[in-house]
Amino acid sequence: MKNGFYVIDSHCHIYPEKIAAKAVAGTDRFYDTTAACLGTPADLLAVNEKAGIDHSIVQSVATTPKQVQSINEFIAETVKNAPGRLTGLGTLHPNSENLREDVEHLIALGLKGVKLHPDIQNFKVDDYRCLKIYELCEEFSLPILMHTGDKRYDNSNPNRLIPILEIYDHLTIVGAHFGGWSIWEEASRVLCDIPNLYVDCSSLTTLTRCFRSPMTKSA
Repeated sequence: MKNGFYVIDSHCHIYPEKIAAKAVAGTDRFYDTTAACLGTPADLLAVNEKAGIDHSIVQSVATTPKQVQSINEFIAETVKNAPGRLTGLGTLHPNSENLREDVEHLIALGLKGVKLHPDIQNFKVDDYRCLKIYELCEEFSLPILMHTGDKRYDNSNPNRLIPILEIYDHLTIVGAHFGGWSIWEEASRVLCDIPNLYVDCSSLTTLTRCFRSPMTKSA
């Protein structure tokens, strides 16, 4: 803890060493960005130490159902190997044949919530395939960190997110990127004051110079 503040980075993607470079390059292509870090657990911990970040919430995303359990085991093992420095979120995929088994497995691993990325995982937030995920996360009190918003797509924009928040009113969703990556003004107008929605402020520093309508709730 530096300067009297305990600093938590709530949105960190990590990958196994052997695929990290490929995964980071894929994300760079998707967003037309250039990553400053390597995507490995060791690099994240080194960057945190240098930047004065005390703790990170780490996650990854399954692009196919068969990746789910192995990714969750990787996240859990990484957290175990960095005691007190990381908290892990699991991944789920709406095409899984046994979502309950996947949820129970990630809970048994000690993971504290679920990360979903509708654009990269290629589903719409209100797709019927996702409803079981929301039911299970509500049942087990697992918060969902969800990528929200993208002006290029209509997978995770507010029009699809709001009905889910209303139906599953005991489900907590953290809308990444102020609830609306690249559509911040719209997101701030229509998502504010929804009691079971929080937001993080990742991927915003260089992208929101004209953004003047912040959410009333943040996390």
